[in-house]
Amino acid sequence: MQQDIRDIEIRQFADADKQQLNMILGAMVDNPSKQTLNPSITFAANELIELLEEHRIEHGIAPGGIYLPGDVAIGIGGFHFLQETGVYEIVCNVSPDKEHLVPAILSRLITDAFDNLKMDKICARAIPVSKFDKYLAESGFVFLGERMFVNEGDGQIWNYYELEDERNMVSADNSGAYTDNDWDALF
Repeated sequence: MQQDIRDIEIRQFADADKQQLNMILGAMVDNPSKQTLNPSITFAANELIELLEEHRIEHGIAPGGIYLPGDVAIGIGGFHFLQETGVYEIVCNVSPDKEHLVPAILSRLITDAFDNLKMDKICARAIPVSKFDKYLAESGFVFLGERMFVNEGDGQIWNYYELEDERNMVSADNSGAYTDNDWDALF
């Protein structure tokens, strides 16, 4: 039976979620090719909850827990500000048995970014040749090449993607949407 994405909630982790979060993090470390979390980084739930709260305070938004009905945490999802790009990154990491929900969760996060948060552009990254890499391409993200993030200092190579909300783009004369003639004015 297909899970209705409207039943999935993305919200801040609570202290009561630490045991579930530790199980999810353990499953992700055991299956690094399926996730966007850097496989060389391991967190305990306490550390991750603290890091996410610091990010929320600094940037106004942070990834949180992805929950099914009944308060069952299945992963980590939301938006993380990537300092090196100046763009918010979509984060979507779920336990391996819930991987089939990733396309629907990505769709919801894209909608939240563009319709609710009014972002113009978002980015995402994936470990090369992972399933998440495939999901990003299928969700409309544009592959911009391989990239290493110096601030993380771990040497992990990522496939880097961006997605722009073309509905919010303004033409060179500020009249609204782009036309084919606007491209010459941009370069």
